[in-house]
Amino acid sequence: MPTDADLPGVWARASSVIGWSYFACWFIGWYPQLLLNWSRKSVVGLSFDTCFINFVSFACYTVFNCVMFWSPSVRAAYEDAHGGASIDVRINDVVFSVHALAATVLTLYQIFAYQRGGQRVSPWMWAALAGTALAVGGYVFLLKLGVAGFSALGLLYLLSYLKLAGTLVKYLPQLALNRQLQSTAGFTIANALTDIAGGVLSIAQQVLDAVALHDMSLVTGNPVKLGLGLISIGYCAALSLQHYVVYAQQPGQYSQLLPDAVP
Repeated sequence: MPTDADLPGVWARASSVIGWSYFACWFIGWYPQLLLNWSRKSVVGLSFDTCFINFVSFACYTVFNCVMFWSPSVRAAYEDAHGGASIDVRINDVVFSVHALAATVLTLYQIFAYQRGGQRVSPWMWAALAGTALAVGGYVFLLKLGVAGFSALGLLYLLSYLKLAGTLVKYLPQLALNRQLQSTAGFTIANALTDIAGGVLSIAQQVLDAVALHDMSLVTGNPVKLGLGLISIGYCAALSLQHYVVYAQQPGQYSQLLPDAVP
């Protein structure tokens, strides 16, 4: 595994192992839902709003990670703004976000291709998508005009906070749909379990790097990464509670959910 040259000795190896471990958790976590949709040829029980939030969020996060990782000018601007501290964005973060974006696109394709049972994207979701487009477009327009206070680094932070905002709400529609159906059938809990594991490992890597370099800005300087880990753990714990306790599934109930179960 590649290591971070900024970290000393064994710390570099430990950080690399943790980083690629949470990447593996979040990488694998997309496939059980995609496979479940494919095997049922139905997306009934999967929240469309959650899927669209995921798409927009990971589009923003992919741009943030790619530019932060590959743009020397943006990295220099970040270091100037944070007293010389470098941004804690690694190649596993880039690969993770690109892969997640591709998985969300494939999930949206399944939504349009498979039986939906009358489910649809909610009006508030369309409004949120329009608001997001206006916010990003407006910032880019003011940046192009050279208005003071608007910068490429600021645009990336806007994208990262949009990702964080998406994570704050993305599982609420799925939780509500599970409650409406009184079931978690159609939504695979494997996604929640891998999210929990990935979130714990992501935070562990940030803390380890900060301790190794005696620089807590590695934790506080990338709030979107820290926030993603904490929020994912909380939401996925709630989804696990629904699945294993509140709406505990009987054997075979996944296969019994009919495509037209939702009016």
